[in-house]
Amino acid sequence: MARSFFNPARFFGLNMDTTFPKFYNINFLKFFRTVVENKKKTRTDILIQAKTQIKETTPIERSLRCKRCGYRITTRSASITVGNAHQHTFANPAGLLFEIGCFQSAPGCLNTGPFTDEFSWFKGYKWRISICESCLTHVGWMFGSATHLFFGLILDRLTDSPDTINFH
Repeated sequence: MARSFFNPARFFGLNMDTTFPKFYNINFLKFFRTVVENKKKTRTDILIQAKTQIKETTPIERSLRCKRCGYRITTRSASITVGNAHQHTFANPAGLLFEIGCFQSAPGCLNTGPFTDEFSWFKGYKWRISICESCLTHVGWMFGSATHLFFGLILDRLTDSPDTINFH
């Protein structure tokens, strides 16, 4: 018996009698319609549509990057308040001033040296040096207590930039 309608099973090289029942699964038909519609579009059209959908649904997060090399250190959303403020200004024993921001995480940092409590700017916390994982520039300190860990990053050694989606 010849079938007069278009048979999607045969389009995909499947045997209709053994693979599909007499009616089609609605999800399969939706998928098949999408495949046929996409065949009409060029590859460029499909990529442009995908990029647009991703841009519309993906939030762009603000990154803080190493000012020297551009490596991603942390994000604005990781900022926290310590001692009733996010931003602090401190001087080290040599008299150098540092304006730091407090962050709950800094995945772009390598933390070096042992923890020490000497000259700690935060009571009850020990510190160790944090450097950029890429270029090894000193970008701040990791502070730790018995119950809490955070990063104090030197704000003038970081640059603020949006993350971008790379399609290439």
